[in-house]
Amino acid sequence: VEIDELTEEQIKYLAGWQEGT
Repeated sequence: VEIDELTEEQIKYLAGWQEGT
């Protein structure tokens, strides 16, 4: 399963969005 890549991008995106808020 290649979810690690998607998860990493999603986490970085969510983390950046949460920190930006």
